[in-house]
Amino acid sequence: MPALDAALDPKVAAAAIETTAFPHGDVEVERATLVRHKPGRRALVDYLLALRDPTTGETLQLRALGKLRHKRTDFAAHRLAGELARRGFDGRDGVRVPRSLGVVPDLAMWLQTFEDGARADALLTGGGGIPLAGDIASALARLHAAAVPAARRHDLAREIAILREQLSDARRAAPALARRIDGVERGCVRLAERIAPARATGIHRDLHPEQVLVRRDGGIVLLDLDLFAWGDPLIDVANFAAHLVELGVREHGDAAALDDARAVFEETWLRLQAHALRRDLERHRALAIARHVAISQRIPARRATTEAVLAAAEGALAAERVL
Repeated sequence: MPALDAALDPKVAAAAIETTAFPHGDVEVERATLVRHKPGRRALVDYLLALRDPTTGETLQLRALGKLRHKRTDFAAHRLAGELARRGFDGRDGVRVPRSLGVVPDLAMWLQTFEDGARADALLTGGGGIPLAGDIASALARLHAAAVPAARRHDLAREIAILREQLSDARRAAPALARRIDGVERGCVRLAERIAPARATGIHRDLHPEQVLVRRDGGIVLLDLDLFAWGDPLIDVANFAAHLVELGVREHGDAAALDDARAVFEETWLRLQAHALRRDLERHRALAIARHVAISQRIPARRATTEAVLAAAEGALAAERVL
């Protein structure tokens, strides 16, 4: 990523940010910390900025996150953040997304506000997990109801293609489980044929507990809408529900450990989206659990849970009578 070194250089970054994102003030980068980096793809930089008003001389400290893409600036994500803010996702009703602070084309980056709060994955495994699950479902239903236009589309066929590719990788990574993983893949393909086409809307596409923050005032912050697309909202609901199954395995050694929170999450969303079918949500959830078989192999710290996650996927598919 050619721009990454420049983005981490306080003087170079300050000049680029001042020129584009904050052209009416003086910018100093007090700190630039690399938070995440997928080589050749994307990076996330945590900035502490000092913004000086040249008229009044007043200085404001601002913490911001810079999102870099390989060779290009993600203008679509910048525009999406602005559109969501205009549609009320600014915290006034308890739900917000990080606000865009502007784009910095010289660094292939856009800037967003840093949001403070507790990660939902830690809270969902504690005593307050059940009411929180309902709050997250309500926030997600608001996102779906907003019908924000999306630059890309994501349908079930694409979802199955990604799942098959990931399960193929998992078979190679865990040859001792290859036969069972192959059975899960065949079951997923059969199950997908039973899912009815849904009314599409804007979807997060990567919603899981680590993508949700809970502010001190109880407000919900939805993070990382970089994959936002026009598609079936049940993909979002099932993805989050499957993450609760996986989180139960990882934190408690039991796929059903967070079933109460999962049930509240699903029931709340279904109540708010009356057109959705419960049976299709259950089918989508089975597909999403199967994807965690591959995720568990891709993340070294989770490889010890692969067999338990695989058993959960087999159970979900057996309940649908496709395994």
